[in-house]
Amino acid sequence: MKVKNLRVLKLLPLALLLLLSLLLTYLTSSLEKNSYYNDQILARSIMEDYMEAVKDYKAEKNIPIYDYDYFNTGLLGDDYNDFTTSLGNLEAKRTSANPDMAALVVKMFHQINLQPNDHVAVGLSGSFPGLNLAVIAAGEAMDLDYTIISSYGASTFGANQEGLSFPVILDRLHKDGYTKFNSDLVSLGGDDDTLSEKPADFIKKITDQYEELGLNVYVENDFNKNVEDKIRFYEKKDVDAYIAVGGNITFLGIHEKDLANRQGILKHSRLRTDKYSYDYGIIDYFLLKDIPTIHLLNIKKIVADYGLPFDPISLPQEGQSNVYFEKVYKKYPAFISLGISALYLLYIAKDRYKND
Repeated sequence: MKVKNLRVLKLLPLALLLLLSLLLTYLTSSLEKNSYYNDQILARSIMEDYMEAVKDYKAEKNIPIYDYDYFNTGLLGDDYNDFTTSLGNLEAKRTSANPDMAALVVKMFHQINLQPNDHVAVGLSGSFPGLNLAVIAAGEAMDLDYTIISSYGASTFGANQEGLSFPVILDRLHKDGYTKFNSDLVSLGGDDDTLSEKPADFIKKITDQYEELGLNVYVENDFNKNVEDKIRFYEKKDVDAYIAVGGNITFLGIHEKDLANRQGILKHSRLRTDKYSYDYGIIDYFLLKDIPTIHLLNIKKIVADYGLPFDPISLPQEGQSNVYFEKVYKKYPAFISLGISALYLLYIAKDRYKND
C-alpha cells in the first residue's frame, strides 16, 4: 500500500506542472485582430451607408423615426399596424440595428470558409431589416455572389411601414447605387408565405406595388411546391452556402421539430432520416446536402455567442467590439511543460525499472 501511495506522490509534481502550464497559457493569451478585420470594417461602413439611405427614404415618405429607435438607425418599424404579420421583440430589433452586425456576418462567412465569388443562396424576411442589411453589406465587402429571395412579411418593429417593406428598401438601395444586390425573387411571407391572414385586396396592393417596381413576384399556395420552386431557383447555380434571416415558414418547414431553436452556423439537420420532403423547409434541405447553412433569428443567442451586447445602451466604436478579435494562446507554456513532463516520466520509469 505504501508503494502505491509513493507512486501517486511521484505523479503529484507532474499534475502541478500541468496545472501551472494551463494557468500560464491562459495568462499569456491575448486578443488579436481577425485576419479578415479589414473585411469587417468595410462591411460595417457599408451598412452605415445603407442606414443613412433608409433614413432618407423614410423622410421622403414622412415616416417617423420613433423614440424607441435610440440610436436613430431608421431600421425600426411600427409597434403594430395593418402591415404587420406577426409579433416581434423590440429589444431584439434594436440589437440587430447595430452596424457591427455586418462585421458579425463577415466573421460567420469566414468561419464557413466562403471565398470571393462564391454563390450564396439568401433568404430574407422583412422582420429584421438590420440583419438583412448586415448580410447584404457582408456580401459586398467579401465580393460574394448572391441569389436573394426576400419576402414582404414583417413582425412588429420590423420593415412593416407602408410603402417601405424590405423588398422595397433593397430595391431602392440597388437602384440608387448603394449595392449591386437586389431581390431576385419576392414572396409574400406571413402565413404559408402567401399572406393568407390578410384580405385579398391588401395582397393585391402589395403585389401590384412590387410589379410596378419590376420585381419578380412569386405566389404559390401549395407549400411543398413553394419550397421546391425556391430551392430550384437557388440551384440554377451551384450553392456554396445558404443563409436565412428571420422566420419565414419556408425556411423552417411546417414540422414542429423543425422550429427548434437552431441559430447561427448550423452543423447538421435535426431530421433523423435522409428521406427529405419539401415540407421540412429550405434549411434542412441544404443541411442534408452538407451545404454550410446559417440561420439568424434568435438575436439574444447570436450576440451572446459572438460577444456583442444585447440591447446596448450605446453602440460600440468601429472595430472595438469582440467580434473583430480572436483570442490567441501562446504555445510555449504547453511545449515546455510537455517537454518537462516527458523527461519526468522517463525519470520515473527508469527509477521504477532500477527498483524492480
